[in-house]
Amino acid sequence: MEYTYKPPLITMFLAAAFFTACSFVLFHEASTNDRGLILWHLITFDLQGATNFYWGLFVCSILFVLTGIMGAYRSIANPGKLRLGEHEITFPNGFLGRDLARIQYSQIQDLSEMTTSGQTILTIKTRDKKYSIVQGHLPNKEAYTSVKNKLMLHCT
Repeated sequence: MEYTYKPPLITMFLAAAFFTACSFVLFHEASTNDRGLILWHLITFDLQGATNFYWGLFVCSILFVLTGIMGAYRSIANPGKLRLGEHEITFPNGFLGRDLARIQYSQIQDLSEMTTSGQTILTIKTRDKKYSIVQGHLPNKEAYTSVKNKLMLHCT
C-alpha cells in the first residue's frame, strides 16, 4: 500500500499568512516601543529589554513564515509517500519531511495513538527511537485507519 504523505497545503499557507501578520505587528511594536513590559505579573523588562523581546518575537515570526513557505513548496514540489511494504514501513520524517524513516515491522515495540488539538497522531516506538504518523498528512481518515490497522496486524 502507498499513500501520499504531506502536510495539508492550506494549513501551511494559513500558518505563513498568520505569522506574516504577526511579524508586521511585532516589527511595529519593536521599532516604536517606548516602555517596559511585564509578562504574567512575573517577568519584568525595562525599555531595552522589552524592545529586545519584541525583536526576538519578530525574528521567530519570520522564521515561522519561512518554514510555512518551505513546507508549502515541499508539499507541492516533492510530496512524500508512506509505503507499507511486506516487511517494513517507510515515510517522510524529520524537519519538513526531509528524512526517510524506514522501520522493519519486527523492530516495532509499541504503537500508541493520541489526539491533541483535533489532530490524531500514531506513535511508533522502536528500541532506538519514536516516530509519528500524523493523520492530517494522509489523504483521508480511511487511509490513516488502514495504515494503523496494517501496523497493528504486523506488530502483534
